[in-house]
Amino acid sequence: MIVWFDLETSGIDQDPIPKGTDYQIIQIAAVVTDWVPGLPEVTTFEMKARLDPSSAVDQGALDRNSYSQSEWEETAVPESFMLKRFAGFLSRHKTIRLTSKRGKPFMLARLGGHNATSFDVPFLWGRFEKHGLYLPGARFPRDIIDTMEIAKTLCWRRCKWFDTFRLEALCTEFGIEWDENRAHDAYYDVRQTIELARRLWDAYEPTQR
Repeated sequence: MIVWFDLETSGIDQDPIPKGTDYQIIQIAAVVTDWVPGLPEVTTFEMKARLDPSSAVDQGALDRNSYSQSEWEETAVPESFMLKRFAGFLSRHKTIRLTSKRGKPFMLARLGGHNATSFDVPFLWGRFEKHGLYLPGARFPRDIIDTMEIAKTLCWRRCKWFDTFRLEALCTEFGIEWDENRAHDAYYDVRQTIELARRLWDAYEPTQR
């Protein structure tokens, strides 16, 4: 079982913001699939978080991430509440069995996403730690399914390389719909990521799976 997820945030580049402030998550969307051919869907999650006055904001990022003040005012909740709900969602889909340094067994949810290893997972862990919360999800690359890394491996095997491995570029390359008017909404992006994962799965020979 894989919990595919995507984040939309109030900014990305940490360099220009004042020390002691952070960008926050403004939307989380997730789709759980079984880890079998076709990646059939099991259940979904989506929540929006209202902007905290103490958080850093990059207006350009908000514009790209489909932020609508009227929509957020109607449906958004505090970020900490959203993270607690997401933790509960992950807890219901834990499949990775691990053992702590003290020998105690525990379980985590396997996470999947596009560029999840480098961006989404570290950002998510950072916000959980900021709020003093426990994230019952994978943290290390070995437990994360990252379609960007899979696509790079596939291209290397085929002696082919792209100028960019951004989600929209790979969707176009693999014949997957990409609607700029819907893009950068976390729910749309995570669904396109899953479709990309399906295409990448099919692109490998059976002996390579």
